[in-house]
Amino acid sequence: YTLNDSYYIMFLVHSTFGMRPGEICGIGLYDLVLQSRLLTLNYGLDKKKRFTDLKNTGAQRTLKIPKALIQPIKKQIEYSNNVRDKTLEYPFLFVLDNGGAINPDTYTQHLERLIGRINNDSKDIQIKPITAYGLRHTFATISILKGVHIKVVAEVMGDTVETVMTNYAHIIAQVTNDSLELMANTILGNLSDPEDED
Repeated sequence: YTLNDSYYIMFLVHSTFGMRPGEICGIGLYDLVLQSRLLTLNYGLDKKKRFTDLKNTGAQRTLKIPKALIQPIKKQIEYSNNVRDKTLEYPFLFVLDNGGAINPDTYTQHLERLIGRINNDSKDIQIKPITAYGLRHTFATISILKGVHIKVVAEVMGDTVETVMTNYAHIIAQVTNDSLELMANTILGNLSDPEDED
């Protein structure tokens, strides 16, 4: 279902960068420099398809596009160029089938409907409901659990370190505990007492 969905590449980019829904909807072709693999986030798009400044000054950022995303993004650029209304001043990367901009509500509802379809038609798996904003939280959680430095996570997400530390304190605590267990096991090796485990 996901691979064949018209928003598939949008899901890929959104999940990889942990953007806000308005940020993913606001990406334009002018924001991409594929030769250098750069994506600059300058504007968001609100529910009425109006440009907005991003949430804070740190939210305006330039990110390196992973190599694995270059071909999907090129495919999306081609699609956008084919369906987009050429009279529009701003060429959006992600567009509706009619070439119009996608507002964050439409994007969020589409993701929710996709998950609903998967759950209705699957006997084996049930996906917990996730919002478009949930993809942002998933990005942060996985990054922190994988050991990505908090400052890097904050910069990619366009947040402050303090915001990330506050919002993901429980994940940081888990990583801290895991690192202490790792260090104790490294130092003690086989000397640790299995009876002490809880």
